[in-house]
Amino acid sequence: MNLQGKMLVVVLFAGTVLGRAQQAQIWRTDNTKQPEGKPAISLTLSVNPQQVKLGESTQLEVSLKNLSVGEIFVYKDTGKSDNSSYDVFVVDDKGVEASTTPYYRHLHGTRLPGDPHVYYGTGSRSADPVEPGGILNSQIKLERLRLLDHAGTYKIWVERADGISKSRVKSNTVTVTVTP
Repeated sequence: MNLQGKMLVVVLFAGTVLGRAQQAQIWRTDNTKQPEGKPAISLTLSVNPQQVKLGESTQLEVSLKNLSVGEIFVYKDTGKSDNSSYDVFVVDDKGVEASTTPYYRHLHGTRLPGDPHVYYGTGSRSADPVEPGGILNSQIKLERLRLLDHAGTYKIWVERADGISKSRVKSNTVTVTVTP
């Protein structure tokens, strides 16, 4: 392998390792300080449809708003049909957390013995700029991450790391009703 080939392998390996570590990062390139205790982003969650039959699909939409005084960059996976940069929480009407799928566990490094090796997407990553007051929308196919495996009402919210304020930001809570 020539020197250029070796350099390419090192760059690709480093990009993959760094990409995984920074998957949910949000950062700013200027030196503007975020006011102490104030998150740089807000998250608004919506769901469509709000009522489904057991086994039907539910799609979440997350709107990330830049609350900071400067442009921010939102790091995300681009080759996947859902945005894995969010932690998705789902609890039923008894407060029991919905089971995760093998894909969710793969994304979050919590694979269980016997989980199939699953991988969706190209592994591409991007950093989307969001101006102050701007909004970045992302879609998540809920059934790829969590199992709504019985009839009832489920509460759903998402969280994401905010690298600027060094905090976690939680969205509003939405409900989905699953009928038999």
